[in-house]
Amino acid sequence: MYMSNISLYFGTTAQNAGSGVYLLRFDTDSGTAQNAELVAEQAGASFLAATSNGRYLYAVNDGFLRDGEKTGGISAYEIDIKTGHLRPINTIATDGVLCHISLDHMEKWLLGAAYSKGSFSLWPVQEGGSIGPVRTTIAHQGQSVDPR
Repeated sequence: MYMSNISLYFGTTAQNAGSGVYLLRFDTDSGTAQNAELVAEQAGASFLAATSNGRYLYAVNDGFLRDGEKTGGISAYEIDIKTGHLRPINTIATDGVLCHISLDHMEKWLLGAAYSKGSFSLWPVQEGGSIGPVRTTIAHQGQSVDPR
C-alpha cells in the first residue's frame, strides 16, 4: 500500500524549553513538509526507536533526573494513530546516558548501549508498551589499545 503522507519523528539533544520529540509530516507526492511540531517535551531526546506497527515510540532521555542528579533514561510513548501525537507511558532511569536504543525483531526487548559506561542493557517491553525493569547489563572489561 502506497502512502503519500508519512510521519517522521526526530529528537533534539537540547536541555532547554522546546526540546524533545518533534513530528514532521511529509507529503511524498509533492515533496513538501509541514512545520515540525513538538509532540513530547523531554530534555535530550537523542535517539528514537519505534515499533513496526507505529504504535509505540521509545526515546533516549539525556536529561533525566534521579534523586536530583542527572542520569540517563528511556521514555516510552504511545502514538495516536490519527494525530501522530505522543502520550507518555513511562520513563525509566538508566545506568549512564545511552547513545543508542533498538528493539529486537519480536519487539519484546529494548536494547540500550551506554558509550561512556562501555555497556549495554536489556529491558522488557511490557503489555501496553511500557518499559519494565532492567533485566541484564553487560559491561565491557579491559581498556583501549590507545593509552589515553
